[in-house]
Amino acid sequence: MKNTILITVFAFITLASFANAKPETVQVIAARMNTLYLKVEKDFTGSTIEIFNEAGELIASEQITERKILIDFDMVCNGLYTIKVKKNNEETVLDYHHVDSSMTQSEQRSCDILIIQGI
Repeated sequence: MKNTILITVFAFITLASFANAKPETVQVIAARMNTLYLKVEKDFTGSTIEIFNEAGELIASEQITERKILIDFDMVCNGLYTIKVKKNNEETVLDYHHVDSSMTQSEQRSCDILIIQGI
């Protein structure tokens, strides 16, 4: 009987802590085939998404109008890319390491990133 009560109390405490947890501003839904799939919280529509290369140069920027976002890294150089989602004083930073062994260095271009929203 005591064990049942303790388990029930523990379950309620656990559920209450999850209910009060702040959701992530930006969620990575999937990362496959040179494509990154993101989902932003409803409050973050109207924010700005920026993509920087390894040198810290801004190579793509767009205002977010939809919650679901696809970023296509298919035709860019291999390397580490930083994705920033900004709204007011809040900023979420994600790193994406792009490696495409099927392309030679001469075939890769430096800033052909495609951002598609509302997928």
